[in-house]
Amino acid sequence: MSRVLSSSYRHPRLGTVKVTARARSRRMSASWVGPEVHVNIPSGMPVDDYERILEGWVPELLRVRPAINSLVGTVVEAPGLRVEIVAGRPRRGNAEIIALESDICAYRIVVADGIAAAGDSDVARSLINARLLALARHAAVALLLPRARELAAAIGRSPLGWELTSNRRVLGTCTSRGIIKLSARCVFLPAHLRDYIICHELAHLSEMNHSRQFHELCDSYCGGREAEFVAELKRFKFPVF
Repeated sequence: MSRVLSSSYRHPRLGTVKVTARARSRRMSASWVGPEVHVNIPSGMPVDDYERILEGWVPELLRVRPAINSLVGTVVEAPGLRVEIVAGRPRRGNAEIIALESDICAYRIVVADGIAAAGDSDVARSLINARLLALARHAAVALLLPRARELAAAIGRSPLGWELTSNRRVLGTCTSRGIIKLSARCVFLPAHLRDYIICHELAHLSEMNHSRQFHELCDSYCGGREAEFVAELKRFKFPVF
């Protein structure tokens, strides 16, 4: 009897691994999504091949594993945003978000003492990740959307609408209808990189692909600094995800 690859299981070194078989995948890939490793494989890939390849990738995956536990006791800051992550006694559940001030995006995430002391555990990672995502969406309403509308007006573009997403991989998209969707995690970026994401999607209102014409338009929106911003964005390390 052939073995069946589970869609989610515990790896002795990587922790939770989620596997998705995709008909269109031509090769196997793996990346961290919060505290979990998400693996895409071609449909019908033999389990033995999967296990052999993944084990070969373990050292590199461990090297780039997000160090979310290191956030406990620190402060995450971005323009208009400040988040304190502390150990303590949450009033509700194992972690809670407390708004520190009403007129600015300042928060405190309180993680239960016992979970914070567990360090690099999946539970601690998941809790911090989930709370940061939740407050990012709240902060994006105040920080991201007003700036997006301001830039669109300055450039002279009028999207059909703006939407926020919780996408961890794609920071922005523009639909064929002209609706621009921005990931709430953009609030963790420096202001000029937030602007770049917005300008990138505004350029898609005219050019839906990434053609030479698209990049010329996007570059003009970015004051001639598109390539610089793209390189900086690739180097940027989010505090989560």
